[in-house]
Amino acid sequence: MDSHEQAAAARAVLLRLADYLVTQQHAVTDQWLLKVRRDPQIHGAHQPTHQRLLDHLPVLFDELRSFLGRRGAADLPDANEQDGYRWQNGCAIDELLRELDVLRHLLATVIDRFHGVDDQFKKPADSMAEALVHQFFSEVTVHSVRQFLGANMDLQRALPERQELIAEVTHTLRNFLQGLAYAAKVWNAHGGSAELAHAQAQMQYIHELLQQLPDAATTTRKK
Repeated sequence: MDSHEQAAAARAVLLRLADYLVTQQHAVTDQWLLKVRRDPQIHGAHQPTHQRLLDHLPVLFDELRSFLGRRGAADLPDANEQDGYRWQNGCAIDELLRELDVLRHLLATVIDRFHGVDDQFKKPADSMAEALVHQFFSEVTVHSVRQFLGANMDLQRALPERQELIAEVTHTLRNFLQGLAYAAKVWNAHGGSAELAHAQAQMQYIHELLQQLPDAATTTRKK
C-alpha cells in the first residue's frame, strides 16, 4: 500500500473515530467535571467560566466530531472555523485554558482506547488523530486568547497582580506551538499538504499572539 492509499485508509478510520467520540461524550463530561472540581489551580471552578465551558461542552464535542469527520472526507475547512466561539464577559481566561487542557487530555485517553475498538486504528491513522486533536484545541485556544486580548487592550500595561495571568496564557500558547509542530511533522510525513499549511498557519498565528504579550517574556511562571 503506497502513501496515498495509507492516507485514504487512515481518513476512513478518522470517520469511525469521530462517531466513537459521540458515544463517549457523557462519560468524558463526568470525568471532566470531577477533575476540574478537584484541581487546586482552578479556584473552586470560577463559576462564570466553569459554567459557560460546561454549557459549551456539547458544542465542543460536536465541533470536534465534525472536525475529524471533515478531515476524514479530505475536506479541509477554513482556518478560522472556531470563530463562532464567544466567551462572554466574566470568564477567567487562565481557568478557561486549564479547563480546556483537562478536556484535551481526557479526549487523548479516549482516542487511545479506540485502539481496542478498531483494529485499523494504527499508524498513520492514530498519528493523524493525535495531530488533529492538537490542531483542534489550538484553534479553540487561540480564538479564546484573541477574544481575551481584544477585550483587554491594557494587558501590556498590566498591574503586577496580572503578570501571572499573562504568564499562564503565554505558557499555554507555547505548549500548543509544540503540539502543532508535532502535527505539522505528521502531515509532512504523510503528504498532507493542505493540513500542513493549515498547521503552519496556526503556528504563525500563535507566534503573533505571543508578540502581543511582551511582558510575559520576563515573567517567571509560578508553579
